Amino acid sequence: MTDTTPVPKAPNDVPDDSGLANATGAIPTGASDGPGLASAPGAIPADGPAPDFASLLGGLDLGGLLQQAQAMQAQLAQAQTDLAGMRFSGTAGGGLVAATVSGQGELLSVEISPQAVDPEDAETLGDLVVAAVREATAKARRVAEASVPQVPGF
Repeated sequence: MTDTTPVPKAPNDVPDDSGLANATGAIPTGASDGPGLASAPGAIPADGPAPDFASLLGGLDLGGLLQQAQAMQAQLAQAQTDLAGMRFSGTAGGGLVAATVSGQGELLSVEISPQAVDPEDAETLGDLVVAAVREATAKARRVAEASVPQVPGF
């Protein structure tokens, strides 16, 4: 005698109105995806050859792109190392105030000539210091921007 007791569904079973899913929820080979889906742009035929992903990506060479990115990363790391060892100076007030910054823009020193110190006019001295620091920082920024590898198309 045949047992007609219904078998309970496994927790992994996926509801499927088509009756095509097996006990694991997978659609058997050769099952239809429905009308028109197999011919949709970018559809992968179930029984055909694997698609050419380079053509799907418009001919984009991912391997070459990765190599370019790695080369640019190495160039950037070298540029940062070179900049870290550089020093840039700026002056103001005809050399009365001088400032030095690192290639990373860190203020390293400020030198003030005794002639620049006027107890009655501390504001002007402050302005000279700011101007000297800005000049040194601008020099460092220009060199840093010139040493960063350029990305074509950006």
